[in-house]
Amino acid sequence: ARSVLLGVLRSNPLDQLGQRQPEEVVERLLRKIRRPDAEDGLRSALELASSLAKVQGEPGSALAEADRLLQGAGADTAPIRRLEQVLDLLPRVPADMGNVMVDFSLVRGLAYYNGVVFEVDHPATSAPLGGGGRYDGLARDLGGENMLPALGFAYNLDALAELSPTGLSPDSGNSEGTLLVASGADAFPFLVKVAQDLRAAGKAVVVEVCDQSVEDVLSHAQRRGFELVLSVDGQGEVTRHQV
Repeated sequence: ARSVLLGVLRSNPLDQLGQRQPEEVVERLLRKIRRPDAEDGLRSALELASSLAKVQGEPGSALAEADRLLQGAGADTAPIRRLEQVLDLLPRVPADMGNVMVDFSLVRGLAYYNGVVFEVDHPATSAPLGGGGRYDGLARDLGGENMLPALGFAYNLDALAELSPTGLSPDSGNSEGTLLVASGADAFPFLVKVAQDLRAAGKAVVVEVCDQSVEDVLSHAQRRGFELVLSVDGQGEVTRHQV
């Protein structure tokens, strides 16, 4: 077991072990496995992970199957509820939702993710057009004092340029900046749809995700140079706030 585990960790080109050396990680794992109750628990955990990795499909059926597996193993189902909340933020447009697939085998290439990860694909290319996810602990791991909530993504510019009939060039259209803020948690699905419509019309739009008040957002918008702030409520009503 020691030989196999060391071989796997040493052959991994990514630094996924933090400040520990592969030998230290392996010894810690072997000590845990040697505990009288550890073997059965480890086997159950590996079997659950293997079963979950096979779950993929449209959100409703995939989440239901994952929930069934977790309940059957006596595991916490709270992550499934959280993932449902994230998916509920997507615009409820049938054409868009038909392109969303949940895949529990998806793993991004960097080890700092600690929540939902995603990729954007296109049938005309095998390479993802972009991807990202949550990495709430990264700021502190890099020396920060606080556990900051964080998320991000990156585009695959080569793949996008390949798909674009005109290539990629700087946008010479409308440069006015608009900042969107939700008036409450129930407003986020409407806010995402407003952002989508504005971007389709050529507007530069930033969505506020830190749960700040409209007053704080206005102060932030003034410092950042936004010309307009739009707040969206739980009924989808949009209110304009001049900066």
